[in-house]
Amino acid sequence: NAWEANINTQLAETPSTMLQIQAEAIDADGVVNIHVHNQFLQNLSGSYNLIVLLAESHIISAQEDYDQTPSEILDYEHNHLLRTGATGAYGVPLATNPTSNLESVNSFTLPVQSNWNTGNCTVIAFVIDNTTQEVLNACEFELD
Repeated sequence: NAWEANINTQLAETPSTMLQIQAEAIDADGVVNIHVHNQFLQNLSGSYNLIVLLAESHIISAQEDYDQTPSEILDYEHNHLLRTGATGAYGVPLATNPTSNLESVNSFTLPVQSNWNTGNCTVIAFVIDNTTQEVLNACEFELD
């Protein structure tokens, strides 16, 4: 019951920032172009970073499951596998002491490995408070 109460509390909060992603896989060039638009919706103190990641789902590969015999599942479907990050684990600086309506657009080009299926990839963006590591908002965009 504690989870439900915490989730409902979070859902009732007004977000302090807005995120929007536009992305496109350019298979001929072997890249994904990503544009992340952010707008702060209230005055905040502190510093904030943007984290942008690329994940892939529907990857069929072997997986161990020691609760069954045989333990190796040859055709296991892996989902939400982190492929790469555009910003590193801690992100890139987005704003310090942002004011309401402060907007930014950050663009990234990520190289794609030949064994990745961009049609199964998702771009994920987060805005985090650098002091508390709290996620202020998150957004995802499917490249299908």
